[in-house]
Amino acid sequence: MQLINAEGKYVRLPSIAGIILFSGCQHVQSDTPLGRPAVTIAAAALPAPSKGPVTVNAGKAVHLEVSSGRVRRGSLTSTTGRQVVRAILLDAFDHPLNDVYIGAGERAMLPLGTRGVVLVGEGAAAPVSSGASPVAQENIGVEHDTALLALGPRVFAGHGCVVQSMTALRIAPDRLETVPGYEVLRTLSNARIHFPAAGAPATLVVTVAPNGSDAPAAMDEVRWAAVGATIGNLQTVVSAAGTAFVMSLRAGARWRLDVDLGRGWRLTAAVVCTTPPAAVVDQLRSAQAWELVDDRFETQRLAATATIDVEIAS
Repeated sequence: MQLINAEGKYVRLPSIAGIILFSGCQHVQSDTPLGRPAVTIAAAALPAPSKGPVTVNAGKAVHLEVSSGRVRRGSLTSTTGRQVVRAILLDAFDHPLNDVYIGAGERAMLPLGTRGVVLVGEGAAAPVSSGASPVAQENIGVEHDTALLALGPRVFAGHGCVVQSMTALRIAPDRLETVPGYEVLRTLSNARIHFPAAGAPATLVVTVAPNGSDAPAAMDEVRWAAVGATIGNLQTVVSAAGTAFVMSLRAGARWRLDVDLGRGWRLTAAVVCTTPPAAVVDQLRSAQAWELVDDRFETQRLAATATIDVEIAS
């Protein structure tokens, strides 16, 4: 298999246990600081059946694609290394099937219909717990400066969440390209944002900004719904930064937030906070700029690598 590398030259890399590996450069928007280090690419085409180890470095991403056949069963097992590896499982159309975090010695099963897997080295600490039932451990979501990793033309991995646009975007990032949150958010009109379970207390925050001075009232043009979770006790905060809708949240399992926007408004953030709604409202009212998500790597605690044993049966 021949592929063009970062310098535009054709390269051939060896096949290891049925997995063809190649690497390339990662383009990062240089005019906006990102919370996470640049993600570099490694990729693999896996025929089914297939079995073999894949090395995932901290702050790096690996894309695995099933090149033939259908996955009837499969698994990802962390065999070496101390870091947590995030595994985002995609179908043939890049729709997210699951989003799990694999700790040392842990195993995750591939759901039926998996055709792509993106592995991300989270380092020694991750925003979501590992295991079969992931739960948010800190504020997660997407906002202006959050780094988003392109999983497909309309699907992005955010800090503990996956952002899926249900309509065409005005940007066309390459797979595994890192872009700042605002570049995606300002082009969304209809979106699904997938979140893990949330502990108690938990708060959902949806913030929007007008596209012009003549925008209709936000409550008339901004619609949202929680699928698989319960939200309530709506409070609204209005400032120069925009309008924030703050709600209590109960989510015992993976769930999604559906957002639909009229022409007068754009989405600026969707965040799950691990603090009560009253505390979040006080924070928003006292802050000049709304920043709820910290997606920086704890570089002093980074573990170098982890090895994920991939097994796929057709």
